[in-house]
Amino acid sequence: MGANLQPPFINGYTYLNESYNNSLDQIVGSLSAITPQPPTIENLNSVLVEVIEKQYFNLAKPSFDQSQQLNSILGNIFNAYVGPQNPLVINNFSDKQIFIIRQIISGIGYNCMNNPNSAENYFVLIQENIATSGLTTTEQAPLLQAVAIAYVTYQYFYSQIISPSTEWANYINSNSAINFINFPRWIQVAFKGALIGSTQSIQVTPTTSIQGIGVGYNLITTYAGGLATTFGEIIFGWVERPIQGL
Repeated sequence: MGANLQPPFINGYTYLNESYNNSLDQIVGSLSAITPQPPTIENLNSVLVEVIEKQYFNLAKPSFDQSQQLNSILGNIFNAYVGPQNPLVINNFSDKQIFIIRQIISGIGYNCMNNPNSAENYFVLIQENIATSGLTTTEQAPLLQAVAIAYVTYQYFYSQIISPSTEWANYINSNSAINFINFPRWIQVAFKGALIGSTQSIQVTPTTSIQGIGVGYNLITTYAGGLATTFGEIIFGWVERPIQGL
């Protein structure tokens, strides 16, 4: 009888990859179709809410009150991202979580350049480190969600740099070498944005059958946080204020 091999870890949020990839496509497609160009922050907010509703509320539209809360996500993420105080270090995460977060942000800078094999190995390693860190499952969840979002962001933009779509060609540099210089920063931004999103709170219940069961409310804001900061950085030039610690 063959051995029953078990994996070294399980990231329960890898199912986000396909939907998140599709959301990146949907948002850039919608923004590039807006006339006149360039799009505005208001345009980004409308498109982001539309994508969230499509992802998490396809069985029933959110109520008016819930829609109002969804419309506040982008502003909350922006204000948290640019400061003046870093929401990642103010009572939202434990010291052990912050230690791991710092390691991941630093590691992304070294491992997420233009070598897909190195990046893939790195993301496997950091997910295993989180899963075996001794953190509770509640403490692991936002980190694993953010890493899943960072990894799909890596895969997505690596492909765009190599062969940009018509929509992204409007917003990223025509020189792939410059894009590869900026590339690690884009991954760090998605990772930080997802973590910042996980610190936000909205009282809305997803209605999508798969997502509506056993899913914390903050998964919606985590998902939105990664998207908001990524597009904010690349298209709208958001500048994160220099903050000691992260």
